[in-house]
Amino acid sequence: MKRKAFIISIITFSLIIVLLNLILKKVLFTDVGDYLAVAKYFSNNIVSHIRSTHSWIYGIFLAQFLKLWSSLFFIKVVNSSFLVFTALLLYNITKNRNALLLWALSPVVWFMIPQISPILPSAFLLLLSYKFFKDYESKQRYKYLIYSALPLGLSSILWDTMIPISIIFILTFFYNKQLKEIIIFSIPFSIVFSIRLITDYTLFNFPFFSLFRFFGGSLLVYLRQGNYTYISNPIINYLLYLVIISPLLFKIYKTDLKEHKQELFFLALTLLMFLSSSNQLRYVLILAPISILLLSKILTKKEIIAHSIISVFIIIFLLYPSFADNTEKIIQQDLEQISKDFPNERFFAGHETNSDAYLEYSLIYWGKDINEIISWQDLQLVLNNKTNYQQYRFQSNSKINETRNVFLEFGVSRVDTRTYEDVNYLISNQNTTTLKNFELIKSYQVLNVFKKTNS
Repeated sequence: MKRKAFIISIITFSLIIVLLNLILKKVLFTDVGDYLAVAKYFSNNIVSHIRSTHSWIYGIFLAQFLKLWSSLFFIKVVNSSFLVFTALLLYNITKNRNALLLWALSPVVWFMIPQISPILPSAFLLLLSYKFFKDYESKQRYKYLIYSALPLGLSSILWDTMIPISIIFILTFFYNKQLKEIIIFSIPFSIVFSIRLITDYTLFNFPFFSLFRFFGGSLLVYLRQGNYTYISNPIINYLLYLVIISPLLFKIYKTDLKEHKQELFFLALTLLMFLSSSNQLRYVLILAPISILLLSKILTKKEIIAHSIISVFIIIFLLYPSFADNTEKIIQQDLEQISKDFPNERFFAGHETNSDAYLEYSLIYWGKDINEIISWQDLQLVLNNKTNYQQYRFQSNSKINETRNVFLEFGVSRVDTRTYEDVNYLISNQNTTTLKNFELIKSYQVLNVFKKTNS
């Protein structure tokens, strides 16, 4: 590809990403609260307390940009810019315009553009780590092992799931390497990974805070316990797995197994991990760069055209719900009006079946005139004189005359000690509430405001 055509292609791809982020106002995607809420908190842009079950580092990173411009649009552009960086890196590796086109029209790329998630930078960092590893194999210079370890370690502190993915990467790409090579790789990886431990210690006085929550949550997912007792796995998800990277992904069987067996094993093992856990389509982005790198070597010109045409229809299917649903925009309008009608007030938020409403509203609202939005869960713990959100106990059950059982117990407890007697308002998307002594005083397009009575 000529330099001018390459520059035009990258600029066009970047402008499309910017335009899509401008048009798509939806923010409430899976786990966005674990990153955007942290970013808003550290940039003084949030009206609620926060909670995160994942690494805090990506949220802290995004907060630095929110300090420059407190805008949802801006932070979405910063987040999705990693898709452009990945495109540049793919072209740098392959020098092949097919790779650029496959990436730019990969359905999973478009699916992830509006989602604020560390999966986007992690996909870029994983590809960068892979590039330097292949440089090491071809040039046999140890500095490339160090270069490879650094981005992989960085990805593991941004997105928790990169921890097991990094293990799979090391197992598949280092299985035939010498101990010396593994050590040279492991030292810089560990140094970067220690940033997570230092951050956790600084914020929580416990260096394994995010790791404990991640592995605890993962254990519950695999055991189908707690909030993960029933995880829906629609058949459509399994079908989309086959086409969301490329509708011609099945052609990957043509890949030279002798030359790329490490890549294929890595992709297969990682995909198996995804399918056996929470089965989320967004995770597939992490596999897309290496998959597209392989496909770019084997697809013909006609197949590239077929990929492009079919992908357009898949992209429309994936993005249509975000275009069609304007509920968040209406809720934002309601919250802005509520902040004018009840300035500087504190509100409970939600109801029995929407206990995370406080987080949703605080993510959607970007103003300063609401004092605080308080969790429904916190309120219920106060009313029921409890302190634990969740508590789990796993215990042996002896079938012989053993005098002792072994048990493991862990949970999540409340930090806030307030009892909220001075909070007089509730926001809910229902027009009735089970809270005693609260009556409806005003309704908006979606939301309703209740006020505490004296009775």
